[in-house]
Amino acid sequence: MGGWTLSDLREQVNSVMRAALPVELQGVIKSVEKKSDGGFYDQTLKTTNDLLWVPSDRELNCENISYVVANQGEPYALFTDSMSRKKYDFKENTIIYWTRSTGTNGQHYGRYIDSQGNPGSMGAAGYAAINLGFCI
Repeated sequence: MGGWTLSDLREQVNSVMRAALPVELQGVIKSVEKKSDGGFYDQTLKTTNDLLWVPSDRELNCENISYVVANQGEPYALFTDSMSRKKYDFKENTIIYWTRSTGTNGQHYGRYIDSQGNPGSMGAAGYAAINLGFCI
């Protein structure tokens, strides 16, 4: 409920994870506006000011898929296709990671990128990594 704006993940990212960054990096990170859906049946875009964030489906260049609220930021040039969205763990295994978008298909699904770099929806908050963004 509440999407990225009211999520525990947002709170953790902007407090615990930010505090774990080197002090020098913390000092140069700039706050930016992020647009996100309201989560769980709420397709209204909400705006937050964040120092750290989890990218949306759109920012990862996945907006052409169904069941995602449009206009949650602009696509980053780094993410052009499924290969550029693939992430790896320390053992070089591909991993699944969350986006900040939620599904609009009438269910409480969160959006994620699968191990092949493709977008998908997951109902339960199962094991998945996160991909952090920030501006300096």
